[in-house]
Amino acid sequence: MKNYILSLVFLLISSLSSRAQWTTGGNDIFNSNAGNVGIGTSTPGAPLQISSVMIPGSVKELLRLEQRGNGGNELGGEGAAISFYTPMNPSPDLLGAQIYSFRDNGINASPTTSLHFLTNNAGTLSDRLVISGTGNVGIGTTDNSNWTLAGSTYKLAIGGSVIATGITVKATGSWPDFVFKKDYKLPPLSSVKAFIERNHHLPQVPSEPEISDAGLDLGKMNRLLMQKMEEMTLYMIQAHEKISLLEKQVRYLKRKNK
Repeated sequence: MKNYILSLVFLLISSLSSRAQWTTGGNDIFNSNAGNVGIGTSTPGAPLQISSVMIPGSVKELLRLEQRGNGGNELGGEGAAISFYTPMNPSPDLLGAQIYSFRDNGINASPTTSLHFLTNNAGTLSDRLVISGTGNVGIGTTDNSNWTLAGSTYKLAIGGSVIATGITVKATGSWPDFVFKKDYKLPPLSSVKAFIERNHHLPQVPSEPEISDAGLDLGKMNRLLMQKMEEMTLYMIQAHEKISLLEKQVRYLKRKNK
């Protein structure tokens, strides 16, 4: 009987000690313990660690952030966020960065949701990267002139400069080696000259207003540049053959007149 009473006392003390770590204040509940919290692990290595045994070949949900509906008043713009605060002295701390979802429409049955990455630059909070519900990505822009992120045919838009050690453009369409085929009709230089005088740009090459309005398609432009280079090579070969023929005629006339 004595052992039974001692066990009850121990359990009561343990329960009180455990409850003492949690404090309520209004609608809030918090833990004053300075240690780490582990879910699925007894040795958490961070203030909060969620651990679960993997299921081979599958993705397992470990954390869910949810904004529940309130009876059909979803208007668009609702979402859930993860916020990162920057310590300030004096307080309060300031929002330094945020990852949040954003409902792009108010249709409850089939919502379109985008994912936004926001940062704080010297006190200015702005979206830096956006992934639309259709999978399009905007870096530094969500609407670049007439470029609308969700409905665009472009998968990536960047509102600024880009630097890289290499870029590969997977061009579609035939490469202009057809210029060197026997049946290719090389435009006469006289017609090229007339076109330039009339339009102020090369045939088939976009004009300055077209480039300003629609931008530059790197794959298409590289094909056009290669085509013009190959045509130029043929013009040079023709010119070389004519010059060689003229040189032979000059040498013949010189020998004849000696």
